[in-house]
Amino acid sequence: MDFYLQNALKGFLPEQATVKMISNLEDADFLLSDVDGDDQPEIVLILEYDHKGYLVVLDRENFIWRVSFIQELNESEEKEFYFLNELDILPELMEPGKEITLEEVFHGKNDSLDFIAMVDGAKYEAVAELTKGLSRLYSVGGAAQILGWGDKALEKADAVNIQPVQAKTESNYDWVIKSPAMEIRPFPGGGPGSGPAFDNGQNDNNGQNDQNDQNDDNQSEGLQSIKLPMIKSNFKPKTSGEYFLDVSLPTDLTLIDQKVGQVKGGINNDTIRLYGKLIQPDIYESLSIFIEDSEEHSIIQIIPPVSSGLQPSFELVNFSGEKYQDIVLSFKPQMILEDRLFVFIYSFQTGNLKMIFDSRDFNESFDGVARYENDYKIMVTMSTQQRYILDISKRSINDQIYSNNGKLLHETNAVVMPLSEIEFVQYLNEKTENLVTVQEIMDPLNNNVLGYIVTTFYFSLRSGTLKLAKQEAYVQSMY
Repeated sequence: MDFYLQNALKGFLPEQATVKMISNLEDADFLLSDVDGDDQPEIVLILEYDHKGYLVVLDRENFIWRVSFIQELNESEEKEFYFLNELDILPELMEPGKEITLEEVFHGKNDSLDFIAMVDGAKYEAVAELTKGLSRLYSVGGAAQILGWGDKALEKADAVNIQPVQAKTESNYDWVIKSPAMEIRPFPGGGPGSGPAFDNGQNDNNGQNDQNDQNDDNQSEGLQSIKLPMIKSNFKPKTSGEYFLDVSLPTDLTLIDQKVGQVKGGINNDTIRLYGKLIQPDIYESLSIFIEDSEEHSIIQIIPPVSSGLQPSFELVNFSGEKYQDIVLSFKPQMILEDRLFVFIYSFQTGNLKMIFDSRDFNESFDGVARYENDYKIMVTMSTQQRYILDISKRSINDQIYSNNGKLLHETNAVVMPLSEIEFVQYLNEKTENLVTVQEIMDPLNNNVLGYIVTTFYFSLRSGTLKLAKQEAYVQSMY
C-alpha cells in the first residue's frame, strides 16, 4: 500500500519523499480519495483565505496537479471534513486550473505530512516523510547525491541531465503483459484432476489473504499513468518452451548453478539447478532448469524457448508474491556483438507453472524512436507515448551530426535498443520486488551509449499479469 500511495501522489510530493503507513491519526493535512468517481484519486484540501475556509480539490493529469474545484465551505462540509487541518495559502493559487505542488501549499516548511487515503471504501492513515536523501538514479557510475527536490534535483545530480516531456494523452491506461500459462499435468498419483497442478495443501491462498489481493488492485489503480503501447497487427506472443515431469538429473550436461529456495509453496525448500552443454568458453546450449521437490523427490525440467547463449545464470526473487520465489533466467545471445539480454521469468504463484515475463515480447512491444534535434538534444518517443528530451550538450559532440553552433547538419536518428539489463528493486515496507528493465539509447555512428529508458513493472496477483508502474529516461553519465 505504501508503494501505491507514493505513486498516486507523484507530481505532488517531492521526488525524494517516502510514504509509510501509521495508525491512530487524529487530524490530517490532506485527503487522498476518488471523489468524482473517475477511478483516479484526487487530493482534497481545506484552505483558509481572508478568514474563510475553502474546500479545494486537486486533480492529476500527466503527474501535474491542478485545482479542479474550489468552493467556500458550508456548514455540512465543515462537519464532513472536520479532520482536515486548515491551511493558509496565497490568493493567486486559489483559481481553477492553477498548477499546484506541495511546496506551494505547505511552503516547504514541514518535514512530514499526515494524510488519509480512502481506497475502495477502506481507510488508510499514512505519513509522507519529506526529508531529503539519496536516489538510485540509474547510471553507469551508480547512485547520485540528490541536492534538492523535483526538477532541481535532476539538474544538480552528476549522473543525470534530462528534461522529461509529458506524453500528450487525454487519458491514462494500464499496460499488461500477458503470456500463455504453461498448462502442466498433475503429479502422477496425486494432485487434483483440474485446477492448480501443484496444490499440495500448503498454498490454498498463496500465503496471502483477500486483503493482499485487494491491496494489489488498489496498487494498480494508482499506477495507471502510462498509455498502452500500440499492439502491432502481426504481434503474436512467443512460445513458452517445453517442460517435463518426473525426470532425472542429466548426466551429459554441465551444472552451471544451483540454488535452494521456495518456488512451489511447499513446506520445505526446493532445489533449483541450471544445466547446459558447454560448447565454447561461457557459451552453452541445451539449457534447462531442473526443480527438485524435496518433499516428493520429483523433478520438473523446464526448457526455455531460447536454449543457448552466453553466460547463462538465474536468480530467485520474490517478485510475483511474498511466499513464492520466481525463477529469473537470463543470458546473452551467442553473438557477443549483439547487445541484448534474454530474460525469462517463471512463477508458480498462480498455481500453475507460468512464464510471466518474456524479453522477446517486451522488445516487440516496448520500442521507441530517437532523433537528434538542434541545440544538442535528442527527442525520444516511446511506444507508451511517453516523450523525453535528452540534453547531450555536456558530451563530446560528433562533428558529423552538429555544426559548431549546435545546428544539425542533416537529419539523424539515434536507436532505442532492446532490453540490455534488468534489476529488481524493493521499495520501503513492500514485501515483493519490482522488475526494472533497462534499454540503451545508442549513437549509431560511433556506437556510444547516450542514455537509457528505464521501465518498472510490478506483478498483479489478482490478474496474474505484469503491470506497468512507470517509465523514465536518463542521460549517460560522463563521470
